[in-house]
Amino acid sequence: MSPLWTFVAWLATLAFFAPVAWMVLTSFHQEADAATNPPTPLAPLTLDQYKLLFSRDITPFLLNSAMASILSTLLVLALAVPAAYALSIKPVQKWTDVMFFFLSTKFLPAIAALLPVYLIVKDAGMLDNVWTLVILYTAMNLPIAVWMMRSFLAE
Repeated sequence: MSPLWTFVAWLATLAFFAPVAWMVLTSFHQEADAATNPPTPLAPLTLDQYKLLFSRDITPFLLNSAMASILSTLLVLALAVPAAYALSIKPVQKWTDVMFFFLSTKFLPAIAALLPVYLIVKDAGMLDNVWTLVILYTAMNLPIAVWMMRSFLAE
């Protein structure tokens, strides 16, 4: 590898790890120091935030996250595999249109849909419910899962 590419690789590595290092460093600061603008990287370090975190019972939150992710993954697989199989064995006239539909769901960033989805979930009375997360995660990931599995099964 040439010295230029080595330099570019090190620069890319630094660009990737710098935010991670900043998050770890900031986690050892007091809340007031972490929230200052401009940030103060040389503020005194403390373990108070971690003591506060582990002094509370976080098990329900971890179980909630695990349950939502596992259930949504299983649901995506249960729905995407048959759909992808059907699309791979039966020729579709306008396959490019179908593919564009599946891919177009990823054109809109999830953050752009956050407020409308929140209002819909609120009006439906489904706030603070793990099944809401399962439904939303499944709806967000199902089109790309069908597209990827169809491409795999068509091979």
